[in-house]
Parts: sequence; structure tokens; C-alpha cells
Amino acid sequence: MDLEFAIAAVDDDLHRRIAVWSAVRCLRESGLLDLTPFAPAVDALRRGDPPPPPFDDAGHCWTVFEEASPALTPVLSPLADEGTHAAQHWALMTIFHAAHPDSLVAALGNVVSLAFVSGRDGYREAFAELRRRFPEL
Repeated sequence: MDLEFAIAAVDDDLHRRIAVWSAVRCLRESGLLDLTPFAPAVDALRRGDPPPPPFDDAGHCWTVFEEASPALTPVLSPLADEGTHAAQHWALMTIFHAAHPDSLVAALGNVVSLAFVSGRDGYREAFAELRRRFPEL
């Protein structure tokens, strides 16, 4: 919870940088970073920019994802009372979250996705890495 408050307290520029960094990390960890159909979105993220249209649209992203049909990796949820989730589903959401017009929504949405991509055994380290990368938090 303290990480959420810390993110909420910083400016829009840092929100965007957190959203973009989290998206790239999630895409890399889930194996989606080099998926060709997402190249325009990934190129923008690597430059530190939000993904361009049509990757700001959730429906478009899901359609591209389904057509690409990547392998899914089950990851144990960071929430104790839930089972597993596909890391790739959470990573995909970071693309359109990063493009959200509200920078705080973009950042928080992608930090939640970071937790689910990293899973129960890895989310604390992912959050520690986030804090190292952005010491302003």
C-alpha cells in the first residue's frame, strides 16, 4: 500500500516513466517483448513513450494477442486466496494501460500487472527493483 501512495504522490512525468518501465519489464518477463505484432507498441515503450494507436485500445491488443496465440505461462497469484494466472495476459494489459490518458491510472495499472506477472514468489523483488529504478518513490 505504501508503494501505491508513493506513486500517487509523484508527478505525471514519473507516472508515465513508471508505466512504461513496468510494461517493458512485464513484456520481457512474460516472453512477449519480441512478439512481432506488438513491435510498434514495444518500439514506443523502449523509447520511453506510451504505445501509439491502435495499441491504446484494449480490444485491439486482445485481438492481436489472440491471433498471435503465444504460449501461456501459469504464475501463482500474489494474492494468497487465488490460484494461478497467465503471465502473458497481465503483461498484455500493460500495453494499453501505458497509453491511458490518466498518468496515475497508467502507472498503478502497470504496477498491479507487474505483481501478477512476477507472481507470489517474485512480486516483492519486482517492487524492490521498481523502487531502485525510481528512487523518488
